[in-house]
Amino acid sequence: MLAWLAGLALLTNLSSCLSLPKARDRHLQVVELACWKGHADVCRILLNANANPLQQDNCSRSCLHLAAGSGLLDIVKALVACGAYINARTHTLDTPLLLAAWKGRYDVVSYLLELQADPTVSDNQQRNALHLAVRMLAISHPASASKPSSNRLESRSRTLAFEYRHGAGMQT
Repeated sequence: MLAWLAGLALLTNLSSCLSLPKARDRHLQVVELACWKGHADVCRILLNANANPLQQDNCSRSCLHLAAGSGLLDIVKALVACGAYINARTHTLDTPLLLAAWKGRYDVVSYLLELQADPTVSDNQQRNALHLAVRMLAISHPASASKPSSNRLESRSRTLAFEYRHGAGMQT
């Protein structure tokens, strides 16, 4: 009983320590906060204690959406190992793959595609993973800007090539 109370106190303190930048995100549960903020050890502890990897916020974002969009590959792997659904949809029809592509998270995109995440699904604006990766590349490196970092450009190019090889065509 004492260990359970100590664990509850730890989780209560943890939730107050994980600050959130936006008021709309204050409803997130501790496991979601750990996934979003990159606290891999905390995430693993919570998952081992049977935290729900399918937990969703009020925008239908799962823990996997939060981790994939933040580029947290270790947490993405832990969530998938605990049964997170790789093609889960938000209320705007985003999948973890779409969010990772939008944010240029090449390692996460590559991992999700290896697990057979569907690159052909579209969000509520009819954009698939390739559309979002191209848009991110264009925003990150507009033609009028100074020469982009070759590492970032190379990473974006690898993301696009990988998605194209896995079937994320430009059809709308």
